[in-house]
Amino acid sequence: MERVNSKKRLAPRGCSIRVAAPRSVTAQVLNCCKQVCPGSVPVYMRMCRQSIKNAGLEPLTGWIVWQWEDVLLEFESYEIQRLDKGKFADPHAKGTSPSRILFLQDPHAPAPRRAHVRFPLSDSPIVHQYIEVAKHRDSLALSLLGAMRINKQQLTDLAAYERELDELAELFPHVSR
Repeated sequence: MERVNSKKRLAPRGCSIRVAAPRSVTAQVLNCCKQVCPGSVPVYMRMCRQSIKNAGLEPLTGWIVWQWEDVLLEFESYEIQRLDKGKFADPHAKGTSPSRILFLQDPHAPAPRRAHVRFPLSDSPIVHQYIEVAKHRDSLALSLLGAMRINKQQLTDLAAYERELDELAELFPHVSR
C-alpha cells in the first residue's frame, strides 16, 4: 500500500479499487473516528506538497483516514507538521503524496505508519477476512521491526500474508455493500 498519487492511492499490488480520503464525513466515518480516538473530530486538511524537514515546526500526531471505496475504512497512524497560517505539511511527502487528507488528531497515536485500524464498510466475508489477515500481517511486521535477527520462517510468514492480502484485494471490486 505504498503507491500513492494525488488523486487516489492504489490498493495492494495495483488492485484498481480507489483508495483516498473519504469524500465526506458521514455518520459511519464519524462513528469509526470515535472508536479510534474518542473526543477528536476529523478535519480535512490541505497539505503542502514539498517535504519539510524543519525540527522547529509543530508536529501533530494522529491518524490519516483512507476509504477503500465501499469496502473498508483504514486509519493509518501518522504525523504531520503545522506551518504558518494554518497550513500543514507531510514530513514524509513525496511528489505523489495527496494534497487533501482527512486527519484525526490523537496525541497518543503510535509512531507514524506503525499502526493501522480497519473497519468494514461491507458485510462481505472477504472484507472481514482481509481485515483479520491484515491484523496478523501488521502484528508480525511490527515485531520484526525491533528484532535483532529475523529467521527464514518469519519472512516466509510475512510473504504469505502479503500474498493472501493481494488475493483478497483483487476481489474487492466485486464486493457489494
